[in-house]
Amino acid sequence: MVNETTSKSANYGSKSRKERVDLARSRDILDVAEQLGMELERAGRDYRWKEHDSLVITPNKNVWKWFSSCLLYTSDAADDLLCVDLGGRRII
Repeated sequence: MVNETTSKSANYGSKSRKERVDLARSRDILDVAEQLGMELERAGRDYRWKEHDSLVITPNKNVWKWFSSCLLYTSDAADDLLCVDLGGRRII
């Protein structure tokens, strides 16, 4: 059985890590959330994901944070991974 994460990561082709990070950073985070079908609720200047309200998107900084029971994921940490699995949805 092919690991879905491995097969998707292999599709990056010849782009360097820096090129992939730059591309990810250039995308509007609310557009990405919309493309992933994430329902968001406005919370002041931020947005929270209805499915997991511990995921907070700050559009004016184009970043997100996910406060888990034992971990804190941030968009900066995702730069090292180049993609993050959000409950079956991937931010790349």
